Amino acid sequence: MLITSDRCTSCPDFQKELELEESKECQNVFADFLRFFYCGKITFTSETALPLLVLSAKYRVEALRVACDAFITGMIEDGDLKSAVKWLRYAAKYQLHDLTAKCVDGAISDNIEELVEAPDWLSLSVSCVEAILRSSSLLVPNEFFLFESLQRWLMAQRKVKETDEITEYLRKTLQHIRFSQMHGTQLLAVEESPIGLHYRSIVRIYLGDAYRYQILAKESSEFQEPQYLPRDYTDKEWCVHLYYHPNRNKRGLGSTSYGNGRWEIQPKRYYDTLNVVIILKKPLEIDVKVYISILIYKRNGSILMRLRRKACVLRAIDTSPRSSTLGGGLVTNAGSNNTSPRSASVSSNIAAAGNTTKDNNHSGPNHLHPHRAPHGQANKLHGPQNGQEYYAIDNIISDADFQVAMSQSGPTGLKIGVIIRTWGANIV
Repeated sequence: MLITSDRCTSCPDFQKELELEESKECQNVFADFLRFFYCGKITFTSETALPLLVLSAKYRVEALRVACDAFITGMIEDGDLKSAVKWLRYAAKYQLHDLTAKCVDGAISDNIEELVEAPDWLSLSVSCVEAILRSSSLLVPNEFFLFESLQRWLMAQRKVKETDEITEYLRKTLQHIRFSQMHGTQLLAVEESPIGLHYRSIVRIYLGDAYRYQILAKESSEFQEPQYLPRDYTDKEWCVHLYYHPNRNKRGLGSTSYGNGRWEIQPKRYYDTLNVVIILKKPLEIDVKVYISILIYKRNGSILMRLRRKACVLRAIDTSPRSSTLGGGLVTNAGSNNTSPRSASVSSNIAAAGNTTKDNNHSGPNHLHPHRAPHGQANKLHGPQNGQEYYAIDNIISDADFQVAMSQSGPTGLKIGVIIRTWGANIV
């Protein structure tokens, strides 16, 4: 920053004085920032952590940046939706991409329905809206719900922004709506919506691509971009609902099919908790990533928590003998004591035809309270036809989460939702 000329690399020219321009928030903590240089210690608060993170990123003070990031990550996981939106505004303003992703994939993705109905939604910047719509972790009824939410946001911006600016906002945000995951009546509703009518030329590009996807997706492998990946949709066509009652279902529930019979879901009692076993019943043609989310509902029908796995990879099973491997892990997010813990952890063992792998890593910033290590036998399933092998994935709910869930169950038992998404294994 001090170099005025670097024509001579061995002896560049420097200016003697440099005026630093910082925001008011950063100015307020600049003394603490300088003190860190000499002491190597600093005290964070919810008010000072973000401006210190901005300064550490700007001046490349890596030790301080790591410390700020760890502190803020803990606050995001402990915080509620309002706090997450506050962090997101700051992160988007200063282009702190890691922090932006953590805000969205935590409390915001679990409580997006609440956010879009709040006044905060209409006042978000375009960069914040982009960051939210870009996420595959959003828990929503369907993709059309997100389009309607975006439309309300754009209509609010039209009252205060120029026409050219609104058009640019539309181009930035509309590309993140996954029109391919809407059915025909919803796509028609998009075409007849205020945005569809007013910005017909822009919207028709996305609608044409969606219709093309729905016609060719089963026959073509060209649809490999993230906009063709479904999110966690809670509508009944995407999410299977089950009821578990410990006194009536001592051994387990009957199995339920999913995805036109491709998957079978078998909830089973596992000691003092519940294991939701998910079995792939039909052979795979290609290697796929599998994303599994388990929803636990309250008595009133709202979602108490979402238990999410990281994607696990299932290898296509040939008829000829070969070694098949499966990889996967866990992602955990915990809510605060003030709000529903909408995201928690799932202990899991993963069984595959052939070799098996287990995820035993429960350490790290996302693990907020102790859970029992992954447990349950690795199963090797043999089908009725020539002993063909199939994949099984155990999803053992931790004891602590299961006890919380049972405390919220109604007379009919504990309501559980299961969402299974698959995607090509070679896609990032």
